[in-house]
Amino acid sequence: MTETDSAADGSGAGSTGSTGSDHTGQTTYEVYGRLRGAILSGAFAPECAFSQVKLAQEFGVSRTPLREALRLLEREGLIESTPNRKARVTSGSVADLDDLYGIRIALETLAISISVRQTTADDLARLRELLDEMDRVAESRDTLAWEVPHGKFHATLIRHAGDRMTALAATLRDHAQRYRAQVLVGPLAWATGAREHADIVAAVVAGDPALAAQRLALHYARTALTLTAQLAPGHDPVAIRGALQLARGAEPAG
Repeated sequence: MTETDSAADGSGAGSTGSTGSDHTGQTTYEVYGRLRGAILSGAFAPECAFSQVKLAQEFGVSRTPLREALRLLEREGLIESTPNRKARVTSGSVADLDDLYGIRIALETLAISISVRQTTADDLARLRELLDEMDRVAESRDTLAWEVPHGKFHATLIRHAGDRMTALAATLRDHAQRYRAQVLVGPLAWATGAREHADIVAAVVAGDPALAAQRLALHYARTALTLTAQLAPGHDPVAIRGALQLARGAEPAG
């Protein structure tokens, strides 16, 4: 299962709605997972309008599981619909990006501090494998392919945290990918990210929960502020700043 498919089993946006299959054998959640992955990877651009008839033909499904899948996507905030208008992909916003990364920093610094204490030799070997895989894929500058080991890497960092934390982190991680897909990534950003990932693993190897949490927080903050600068220069990232200060052990500025 890839990171963009992680909610196809209901782990991302909940488990409500019909799970029945249509004449093609595809269930609501299979259709939902395919559509969700396409939106998060940027295959469907922001503000793209959906024709349910054409979408059903393209995906080879009937209208019933498609409608249910669209309802789940609307609940997750990935599409929006209004009466007498086609459903369309939400555009996102810099305010949402700020909230998203503020929550990621607060949540995953706690999660990694819990997980580091239970990290095994197999976990460390897996993290090193994923670092190597990310480096190999990065040479081709294939962002979409790189997102697969990247998502697995961050999931492994916090795998020993509670189920609720890891499930929420997976959903937030998927939504963050959508924002990263909207910007161009230069060679310096690839190199910086690789160094930060390696530094986080070094803290995990050292068995230092506080250091691992601080390095993860700085990594997310740097990524988020880079995205913010490209998408909306001048925006004040209040949530990101506050979460970063908390991760450093300080009270957020008022």
